[in-house]
Amino acid sequence: MGIEETKDVVRFGVALGNVFGNFEEDSSWVAKAVSFVPALTKLPAAASGIGDVKAELADLDEEEAAELHALVVEEFDIKDDHAEEVIEKAIDLALTVLPKALDLYDLVKGEDEPVE
Repeated sequence: MGIEETKDVVRFGVALGNVFGNFEEDSSWVAKAVSFVPALTKLPAAASGIGDVKAELADLDEEEAAELHALVVEEFDIKDDHAEEVIEKAIDLALTVLPKALDLYDLVKGEDEPVE
């Protein structure tokens, strides 16, 4: 199935995280608003395939999870190195748990059989 749509959503999320994580306390509202532009350029790609993300994540294998983790590690860069490390590890954990959580959700709702 692949993870192209999920990667677009992750790129957008990481870009937003970079904006919020790198705000200057004393910068003007104009400077803060302008800092959103790079993230907003990623929004169309993220929004266009958002409907495929659940299926991609439900079908996520170890190689794809590693690819998403590498994408986050490569593109996520905020001033607080400790917070950055915590967030990267939390995303790694989420990528491990998410496919099974989606299986469980579908099973409880009675929509699908769980993926083996």
